[in-house]
This record gives sequence, C-alpha cells and structure tokens, in this order.
Amino acid sequence: MNDSEFKTLAWADMKVVWIASDRIEETISFYEREQLDGFILSPLFGYKREDLDFLSSTPDVRCLVLLDSKKRDIDSICQLNKLEYLSLDGNKQPIDFSKFPVLRGLWTDWHAKLTTDNLPQSLEILRLDGFNPKSKSLNELRELKKLEDLTFVKSTIEDLDGIQKYPNLHRLVLAYMRNLSDISTLGEGKNKKLTYLELGNCKKLSDYSPIGNINSLVECVIDKCGPIPSLTFMKDLPKLTDFRFLDTKVLDGDMTPLMKSASLRGTAFTNSPEYSHKEKEVKSFLDGRK
Repeated sequence: MNDSEFKTLAWADMKVVWIASDRIEETISFYEREQLDGFILSPLFGYKREDLDFLSSTPDVRCLVLLDSKKRDIDSICQLNKLEYLSLDGNKQPIDFSKFPVLRGLWTDWHAKLTTDNLPQSLEILRLDGFNPKSKSLNELRELKKLEDLTFVKSTIEDLDGIQKYPNLHRLVLAYMRNLSDISTLGEGKNKKLTYLELGNCKKLSDYSPIGNINSLVECVIDKCGPIPSLTFMKDLPKLTDFRFLDTKVLDGDMTPLMKSASLRGTAFTNSPEYSHKEKEVKSFLDGRK
C-alpha cells in the first residue's frame, strides 16, 4: 500500500492511524515506520474483528481509541503498560485500570461493572459518560491529584460534592445532567486553578452564584440550562474574558454586568425583549475595549 492511503488522526497531543482488519500487518508497518503513537479503530471504518490480538505485536502503544468496544474483547489492552491515552466508546466490560500506570487520559462509558477505584494517579484527563453513582455526587470517585480536565455527560449526579478532591482542575464540563441542581461546592475555594467551566443542558440548575467564587475563571459557557436569576456574580470574576449563555434565560434581564466587567472581552447570548441590551449592543461595547 502507498503511505498516502493510510489515514491518521491527532488525539490529544498524539497521532494515531486508522487500522482495518484486512490490512493489519501493513498498518503496523506504517505505524512503526512513521513512529506514530497508536491506533484508532471502528467497525464503520473497516475493523470487523472482535479481538485486538494485533496489540501483542505493538506493546509500546501509547494511545488507543476504540470507537465501538461494546462487543469487543478488550483483554489484550491490559498488556499495554505504556498506554497514556485510552478511549473506550460503548464499553460494557470491566477493566483493571491499574494495568496502565502512566495513563494520562481516559474517555469511557460508565457501567455497573466498571470500578473507578483503580484509576491510576497519573490521570490528567477524565471523561465519564453515564456516571450513575449511588451517592448521586462525586464522592465515589477516587482522589486524583493530577487531574486537570474532567467531563461528565448524561450523569445522574445531583450535586458536585467531592469535586474538592481535584484541586488542580483546570477544565470542567457538565453536559446533559438532568438531575444536577446544586453546584455550591464549586464556590468553596478548593478549585483555585479552574479556568474553564461549561454547563450544558442542566435544566434543574437555579443558583449560579457559586460561580462567582471561582476567581481563577477565564471562560464560562452556560448552554440550555435552568434560568439564571442575575448576572451579578460576574463582578467577582477578575479574570473572566469570555462568557456565553445561550438559550438560557436571565430572569432580571439586566445585561449591564457584562459591560461593567473590567476583564470581559467576548460574549454571546440569546436575545430577549426583556433584556436591557441586545447581544450586538454588548458585543459592540466590548469590541471597543480591544
């Protein structure tokens, strides 16, 4: 095969190659020749086998992305002790994460057989889809001192109790959290490095004032969430440069906090006849600062 026929993809700070079950040897040769970091595979892109036996010949793989691992035998993954990034889409099998002592990034679906007690302390990035703990909080997740980037999608948690265990968190994304109603622990002063916060489709949220205590915050996105009583919490965010609230109502209608913020440089919001200013008016004002 010509090298141009192989498709590569950037994943985090690494580079992986698509592998198909009918050209495993050729792809491994390309992987070695180009000194790539790992593989990405999906039945939609040619990998039809249920096993991952080819990994036995590539023990130095640093990045592995499985876009459909629901019925796949993933036992072979556990031999990859140099693995730094692992993505398991649709996985329903138990896996011993302690087998990956240098794992930096993990993207996976949560399920009843998946324990998070063995997550390695090396983790810097974690995304859990469908996280459904009995405590309805983050208390069941182990402490991860190096964790910088945390994402939950479609989790059943009701509050963020336990987030204090991640003092080095820089980025937090909470999406499609239908039961999340309390984010008060964000304002307890433990998360002094958080620069990016994204709340999406969290319809039960009503008190956003704790965000005002995250004085390290640079960018905040609130999309399709419960109504915001007021934007006055912005006055306590000295580093905030970008604040977007889309399809999320501001009850008092006062947009002046956006213009009173000395640090804000960009915004986006859904217009309402009840608001004091239109989006284009606020943007024009902010553009005048640049």
